[in-house]
Amino acid sequence: MPWNPDPLPLADPDPRAQQFLVEMRDSTPLATDVYLPDNVPAPVVLIRTCYDKSSWLTFLPLVAEYLNERGYALVAQDVRGKGRSGGVSEPFTHEIDDGYDTLEWVAAQTWCKGRVAMFGDSYFAFTAWAAMASGHPALGAVISRGIATDIQREVIYRDGTFLYATNSFWATFWLDRFVYDVSPPLDWDHRPMAEIIESWLPGRHSVFFDHVRAAPPGAPYWNADAFAKVNPQCVRVPMLHVGGWWEDFHRGQLRDWRAACQATNAPQYLLMDATDHFDAQLQPDGTSYSDFRETEEGLREYLPRYLDPAIAFLDRELLGKDLPAPALVTVEIAEGGWWRGETWPPQEMEMRRLYLAELEGATGPNAGGVLSGVKPLQEERVEWVHDPQALVPSLDEVPFRDLVGTLPDEVEVESRPDVLSFTAVATQDSLDLLGPVRICLQVHADVRELQVVCKLIDVYPSGRARRIADGACTIATPAPAEPVEFELADIAYRLRPGHRLRLEVAASCFPRYFPVIDSDGDSWMALTGPKVLYSLSTDDIQDSYIEIPVVSGLSLTTS
Repeated sequence: MPWNPDPLPLADPDPRAQQFLVEMRDSTPLATDVYLPDNVPAPVVLIRTCYDKSSWLTFLPLVAEYLNERGYALVAQDVRGKGRSGGVSEPFTHEIDDGYDTLEWVAAQTWCKGRVAMFGDSYFAFTAWAAMASGHPALGAVISRGIATDIQREVIYRDGTFLYATNSFWATFWLDRFVYDVSPPLDWDHRPMAEIIESWLPGRHSVFFDHVRAAPPGAPYWNADAFAKVNPQCVRVPMLHVGGWWEDFHRGQLRDWRAACQATNAPQYLLMDATDHFDAQLQPDGTSYSDFRETEEGLREYLPRYLDPAIAFLDRELLGKDLPAPALVTVEIAEGGWWRGETWPPQEMEMRRLYLAELEGATGPNAGGVLSGVKPLQEERVEWVHDPQALVPSLDEVPFRDLVGTLPDEVEVESRPDVLSFTAVATQDSLDLLGPVRICLQVHADVRELQVVCKLIDVYPSGRARRIADGACTIATPAPAEPVEFELADIAYRLRPGHRLRLEVAASCFPRYFPVIDSDGDSWMALTGPKVLYSLSTDDIQDSYIEIPVVSGLSLTTS
């Protein structure tokens, strides 16, 4: 059943805001709201958004109220082509120049005291990075959450795999200046997949979606010049990098943080917690979850968790208040506590290799493959069939929002004959995993394009299987003798006593990752495709294994 193709109305501007149309260098007016505290001039926080600066989705009027009470002014702006701003809706393309011109305008106002800070989540955060790349001298500090600067290789594609659910859903925000009511649960069954937006919103077409799906890594990109300028080498100011372990882009975000630390002497703080892209927190099983974004009361209760770390950072780094500096790295260990240090991963981390063994028993309803610290001494092999008409489901109902409710039980997919499952012995004591997870598998298929999807799982004593991390690698013209090697993501997770680690291996995870439908044709336009025989092997020369990051003797706190 298609959704209503008519756009949602723009939210009414907040009466507390002073409204301006700020002209860019090409005379395009950008709608800009200014919220001032009682005492001016004041330090200014600038947020540039594509989601309607007055909407409930951004809740910027509440953010402004919270910042004003603490002495900060807030400037909220609809980016070009969105909300009440002029121009054409083109993501990423104009943010460097428009960021520079907006900073120029803010810095010239009598109510602006000193240098300006930028704050943002997701696309807000990209606009902050772009303004930093513009080199404007008024920018004094940045808080960035939930984005990676390598848009092509960490946000749109990852390891050659198109992030289908994320980018299809996000493409609906770039049809024009409005937001459309594409409400979960989403219908992903439409074929061909190139027309998914039209199937949701009849009569609508996304040029942005055409661009991103057609430009895998290495191909010409429609705004490659802008992307090349937005990178960690442009960092010259203090930054607070905030992310979550179930946040879609945190692998690239951690790479940005590490590169920024090398690029500048300005302090680069890392704060990672057990949250998803919408900052929902990991909930214990059986806990009833209420989405804090659904009510004003919930949002007001959320604001201290959302803004207090940013305000403390700005008080110290932007205003120069004499406050003790925190550790450079603060991370929440899921199911554990908080760890603080000066490096990530921790220096004490040891990469531990677990080999895949007993392969022949790893598929089917009674899957029983093994993860073992002992390398298999003889050749083992297992085969399974990838059927593009019966793709392995990803179980995620809503893109970006993994932790709204609780993570699904992976047992539902582990009973399928096209999902391999390898399980380690139960831990006697807690096992702390902090750092990257790496995969090396001897997977083969006689096809032009091959895809491998892996999930690292926490298996409870009850049998419940919770996803810790996942990733997919898609290889064009795979070499028969080459293993599939890629990095899932960094994790910070405490495996509790009696729990076991499990690795799932499959050839699809839909709609989270774009699948190989027609391995010898165009999967975007295919209605169906042939079944493909996959094999996974290991022997005394070519191993299949996973490397996990183990840290012993952690000193943790509860907050």
